[in-house]
Amino acid sequence: MARLRWVVSGRGRPTIVLINGAGLPLESWHALHPAIERLGRVLAWNRPGLPGSEKPVRRVDGAAVIVQLRTLLARLELPPPYVIVGHSVGALYAQLFARLHPADVAGVVLLAPTPPSAGPRLRARQASIVRSLARLSGVAPAALRRNVRAELAGFDETVRALADAGPWPGVPLRVVAPRGTHFPQSTMPTAVLSALREVLAAVNRAARGPAPSTPAAPAA
Repeated sequence: MARLRWVVSGRGRPTIVLINGAGLPLESWHALHPAIERLGRVLAWNRPGLPGSEKPVRRVDGAAVIVQLRTLLARLELPPPYVIVGHSVGALYAQLFARLHPADVAGVVLLAPTPPSAGPRLRARQASIVRSLARLSGVAPAALRRNVRAELAGFDETVRALADAGPWPGVPLRVVAPRGTHFPQSTMPTAVLSALREVLAAVNRAARGPAPSTPAAPAA
């Protein structure tokens, strides 16, 4: 298995799985802690090319990311179902996970999701994106560059896989995409936590099943 940096915290089910945006380390979720840990067990992880994880291959697409994630979940003995929280490019991976493995996903939260048409624009701005992410995360640009380069190289393949995947599984979904910020988990953690609570409440209602119906009164 690939060498990956990860952190598991909190308790309870379903497990909340955090999927970073490209070039962002797991520290990008810190503003949600410790409140998110009171909602359930939480997995945060660094994909290849991010600090503490192995170097990525030249091109990384969503299918490869999902294989890595599922392997990590199995290794850590974190069984489904999962509530997947994906940010930016990670929101594409979250959607692909839900479509490819619907039985394993209980709910999804998307934060500032990157549109499928954004590939050319992101690749053209790759150097400035790395610098911006480095300033945001406090990590040296060199520590993020490989990950951004590899995931943007595989972006179009991710989009094709998403188009070819099965239908949306019908699980609870919330999207947090406010104007003026691409990082709501850092700048608007309360809104993100609220969306996550709504999804978890819907998941718990579904797990309990429909309320018993009241018997009809007998005919007079």
